Amino acid sequence: MFLKWRKYYPILVSTLLLGVTLAVVGLIWNNVKKIENRLYLERVNVASNIAETARVFIDKKQLADFYKMLQLLTRIPFVEGIAVYQGGVKRLYAGEQNALDHYTFEYRARPNQTSYVDAGSGRFFVKWKLDYLKDKEAHIITVFTLGEFLAAKKQIVVAIMVIVGLLVILLGMGMYLLDTKQKLHLMHQQLKETEQTKADMIYSITHDAKQDLTVIQGKLSSLLGKIKKGSDLPNLEKDLKNAKEGADSIDRFLNNLNDQQRLQSGEIEMLPETIDLVNAVLSVMQAVEEQMSNRGMRFRFQPPHAPCQVVADSQVVRRVLKNIIHNAIKFSPFDSHISIEMQCNHNAVKTSIRDQGPGIKPDDWEKIFLPYVQLQPKKEGMGLGLATSRKLVQLMGGELGIEQSTLEHGTTFYFTLPLFKK
Repeated sequence: MFLKWRKYYPILVSTLLLGVTLAVVGLIWNNVKKIENRLYLERVNVASNIAETARVFIDKKQLADFYKMLQLLTRIPFVEGIAVYQGGVKRLYAGEQNALDHYTFEYRARPNQTSYVDAGSGRFFVKWKLDYLKDKEAHIITVFTLGEFLAAKKQIVVAIMVIVGLLVILLGMGMYLLDTKQKLHLMHQQLKETEQTKADMIYSITHDAKQDLTVIQGKLSSLLGKIKKGSDLPNLEKDLKNAKEGADSIDRFLNNLNDQQRLQSGEIEMLPETIDLVNAVLSVMQAVEEQMSNRGMRFRFQPPHAPCQVVADSQVVRRVLKNIIHNAIKFSPFDSHISIEMQCNHNAVKTSIRDQGPGIKPDDWEKIFLPYVQLQPKKEGMGLGLATSRKLVQLMGGELGIEQSTLEHGTTFYFTLPLFKK
């Protein structure tokens, strides 16, 4: 369980840190708002005390002393200005004239608001009604500066944004590290699979080549013995054919391996020419005749009446035919047959090759065209023949695939090549 979740630790730790930090940030911000509300309340209380003091001076008609008191109050760092308004007209004031003028401008827009914050100017305005003056509506206005508090609040906001930004970056880095780790793990798995495929391929090459070489060595030894004894020619010919079959098998392995390597590196080169596809088929049939005979198998091939000339590389076409037919021989039972049909249309020639093997499930139709894939690993070969053949046919402008396959009743492969037009 520990190992299962260990790969997610970077993102889990980052998420936990982000959550804790957001909780701390929320607590800090809540305290800032509490301090701000308390600050406003204290300023309102100061304004209330100033209004009550004004009542005393006004009742005693000591306006000169009241004015001096206002001037003294405006020397307090957080008090910008104080003024008495009667009927909306400023009658008595002390402190910053600009601050009071700003209030006068806002007063008409906020006639019923007793206090408000002007964040743009960094000021807090408190309006207190002097209800003891009956002749005219009178108010005392106190303007408090919030510059230092708002600056500190702004710094806190910036600090919070920086912290959150850093944590988001940390979370992103955690996700990136997790993604990188997963990619490295995937690359490691792919490397292991590649190494295993390489090992399987080397084993397959050495195993199959060794079998064919053993046959060749055995037949050559038998030939030498028969020559010494003066044996008859038919038996010598049979042994030579068996030895040639083994050599052809090795040659096919090496050709497929070489073609696959050249296809991957993009170094393969085609030499297109006009060839008679019927002659190519007959040539390959003759080349595998001994192998077919040894298994009691036979061909069924009815050449078309009209000549089927295609534009392709003749050597590559023969290799493709050998791969498909050899695949059909390998999976077909003894005493069976392989059918070959050819159809010419306006643009291409289609060649179909049907065996009587075990058939292929539809889900596996594309798998068998992947390099080094074998549906029956116990069979000889590297799983390169069909994969290489498909790419070679595509390079010649055609296509190769499965036309039909029925379990226990065989498979029909087909390939097309561009028709030669005069």
